[in-house]
Amino acid sequence: MQKKETPSKEEKLAGNFFPIDKDDLKRTTEKEVKEIIIQKPTQAVEKIYKTPEKETVEKIGKKSTPRKKYPRKKTTSKKSYKKTESISYTPPKTELKKNGYELIITEKPQA
Repeated sequence: MQKKETPSKEEKLAGNFFPIDKDDLKRTTEKEVKEIIIQKPTQAVEKIYKTPEKETVEKIGKKSTPRKKYPRKKTTSKKSYKKTESISYTPPKTELKKNGYELIITEKPQA
């Protein structure tokens, strides 16, 4: 199977080109193009580091940071609960009026 020939960039651009009438150019505006500022490439600086000789290096112990002391919470021992005996409740005896009671009905105001 043969490969399809793909058009080059120039052929693609030429294919998108279309002629313009001079009457259309009267309504156009020119757009100013900003100049592109070209920055110089940054250069890396190599620093030469020389490791010290083993004889001159002294070992230093770890620095111990003091631990902050927090107050400990006091734990309370559980109190033994006293068992209470159940007391039977008897409501007080009330006496009714001999002639009966009067019922007074009042209307509540509507809000």
